[in-house]
Amino acid sequence: MPKPRIDQFAASGMTADEIYTRVIGPPPTAPIADLWDADGSVVIPLFRWLGEKKLLGCTHSADVPCEHTGGLWSMIDLEFDMYEHHRAQGENPAEESVTSMGWLRCMWHGLIQQLIRQDPAYYAFYVLLRPDHAWRLISVPWYSKSTSAGAQTAFRHLDINIPRYLSRGRSANIIQGAVTLSDEDPANCTELLLGMHRQGLLQQWWERVEQRGLSNQNVVHRIASGMWTAADEADFGLTWQRQVCHRGDARISRPELPYGSTGPATQVRRTVLPWFIGIGEDHEQLDTHDAGTWSAVAASHRDLIPAERGTPGFTSVHRGAVPYAFPGAVHLQGLGAISDALVGRRRWTNTSVISELDVLFGADTHAAEVFIQQWRQRAAQAFLTTFQEVQRLEVLYYGVNSFFRLRGLV
Repeated sequence: MPKPRIDQFAASGMTADEIYTRVIGPPPTAPIADLWDADGSVVIPLFRWLGEKKLLGCTHSADVPCEHTGGLWSMIDLEFDMYEHHRAQGENPAEESVTSMGWLRCMWHGLIQQLIRQDPAYYAFYVLLRPDHAWRLISVPWYSKSTSAGAQTAFRHLDINIPRYLSRGRSANIIQGAVTLSDEDPANCTELLLGMHRQGLLQQWWERVEQRGLSNQNVVHRIASGMWTAADEADFGLTWQRQVCHRGDARISRPELPYGSTGPATQVRRTVLPWFIGIGEDHEQLDTHDAGTWSAVAASHRDLIPAERGTPGFTSVHRGAVPYAFPGAVHLQGLGAISDALVGRRRWTNTSVISELDVLFGADTHAAEVFIQQWRQRAAQAFLTTFQEVQRLEVLYYGVNSFFRLRGLV
């Protein structure tokens, strides 16, 4: 089968700054590659376009109120509110504020999650920033996060097994990220040990952890008291730094960075996680066996059900997933060939997928810009029409307990 131009990454000449120019505009002062090498984490204003009402066919000027003022944001907020409503029906509010960290465990395939997972521009940054530049990726479904004031959200950990990473590079290519759907501030944001990926620092630190008798073989490592000390901070020259994101920002980080969240929350904070993971040459095995197989992940997208496993190796049942498809979940589809491949509806060997890849990563900048703009137009229109179906089904299945009925929105 033919392979796309990006398969020969070195020969393609593509850079993260080139993609940035194509999908957003002139890049920031510091090149993305330099920020990535120095910090191991970048914040990209990739989804600010969700607020553009012109994509919904509105011809009014920006300052003229209309039904599409705010673009897709009002529908995105309503969708989160709907899932919040159904979480409240099934969970103890006191437990929610103390133990669940704001995870919205009934929201696996919301429309905004599906849109972000299928975005070719977002995907392109992952291809260019992954150490191996793998282009066959699939998004492993995971639930969203929606916290309110008072929710306990503070944590610090790594989503890799450090001994396995150090001994054989396990999970080295699984870069991580989240898309922020509400404006953050320094009291409600992600914090990271930026730079921990450099010059063997992770190994040096872990040797100290082992000497302190605090190491373990867990799937992920919670950074408990005594694991990162003031002496470590002074010796390594690293401190916990807060990366404040605005609505529509995408944060992408290397797996070696310890990270966490501030807390408790003082305001509403909403994020989704795409979990893009690499697919092997056999188009079945994934970056790690813990994440399952391509067939299993594709089935979860097809049936709108929780994924059997997450990329760190957690089982969805262990994490409190509901064992069925949410009645108001509806497929967001028809966005394009790359989009289909990112959620397992097509294989990456499909000729239409390869054709789109050669436009996205091709030498013709204008063609790539047009491709992205047309994709966003389709995505916005599809979101609008599919959201109406979400409303209809949620009312149909939940009746008097329907969120939209109780809100008087139908």
